[in-house]
Amino acid sequence: MRNVRFIIALAFSIPLLSAGETIDRVVAVVNAHAILLSEWDTAARLEVLLDHKPLTSITDATRHATLDRMIDQELLRGEMENSSVTRSSSEDIAAKLKEVRQQFPNTSTDQQWSALLAQYGVTETEVETAVTDELDGLRLLDFRLRSTALPDPAQIERYYHSVYEPAIRAKRARPAPLPDVAQRIREILTQQKLTELTTTWLQTLRSQANIQMNVQFADAVPQDSQPKPPASKP
Repeated sequence: MRNVRFIIALAFSIPLLSAGETIDRVVAVVNAHAILLSEWDTAARLEVLLDHKPLTSITDATRHATLDRMIDQELLRGEMENSSVTRSSSEDIAAKLKEVRQQFPNTSTDQQWSALLAQYGVTETEVETAVTDELDGLRLLDFRLRSTALPDPAQIERYYHSVYEPAIRAKRARPAPLPDVAQRIREILTQQKLTELTTTWLQTLRSQANIQMNVQFADAVPQDSQPKPPASKP
């Protein structure tokens, strides 16, 4: 879910917190909701954990990208609270947590899983919260944008002839008939459009929000610059 959009340098150093250490300094305020430095640190740790990267991969640039995503997540959380979208069920959350855990080798026992989380300085509750936020965010985007993102038959046929067929023939294979792959193409085009619509919507939410940044970055980017949409699978 995670490319760094801006290469930045912190105007002052913010080292990783040691496990168990809490600092309640406010680093950003989004529509009166404070984002604390300790929350920012936890989010950075969770991201590298879920990306299967070491803690040493956390840099000033990745921290800035993490804070940017936290702001977007807070905006989506506010939209979720004011919508009729059903929250993710406990069964959905449990299934996603199981899927996440299965991606890590040597964590078949609870003890091994707890040891890995301790290595990254995060808790199982924090992992569950991150998973829940992601699932709820995807539900909201699906509810608000999917109907607008659906392609028409002409777009599906155009993709089939201009993208699918050439790609298959380049592999010296025989393309499947359009009816056999139409559903797959529809979902690819829908996800591409959802990404575009999400970017535009997040830009609009940012322009309407009251966002206060309490950390300074070199080469600061305006708050209404193009945000990175939450990850979604094509």
